[in-house]
Amino acid sequence: MDVLFAYLNREWMTSPAVWGVSDCCISVLDWVSFRRGGDWAAELRYSYDDFGSAQRAWGFFTQPRAACDRFLAGLNEVPSPARGDVACFKWAGHQGRILPTMGICVAPGVFACRGAPEHHDLIIEARPAQLVGAWAVEV
Repeated sequence: MDVLFAYLNREWMTSPAVWGVSDCCISVLDWVSFRRGGDWAAELRYSYDDFGSAQRAWGFFTQPRAACDRFLAGLNEVPSPARGDVACFKWAGHQGRILPTMGICVAPGVFACRGAPEHHDLIIEARPAQLVGAWAVEV
């Protein structure tokens, strides 16, 4: 079993997404932490508990690029994410509304994302409508 597949099964399939604990952004930052060390989500974790407070805490939904540049500083940006890289992208996943989300690349153009906490999804396969940015995770 490869490392990414094992990680997604162990970390994402065992518990639902929770705002401020294991939502799309924190889950992606936890993957970066797993692969690179440290706690990349430390500043965000437990700082919000719903969509509105997430926006107030770090402006992700209106300024996704700025938020990602802040929390992924230190990773190299890549034009085309490879398996295991992380990305921010706009996607029509929540009731057809196009919103930014974050995911881990599992195949070219395909990302694993945590579902919206209110929908109780564990993992969603997403194909971005628009890539905001992608970053290489491997050193």
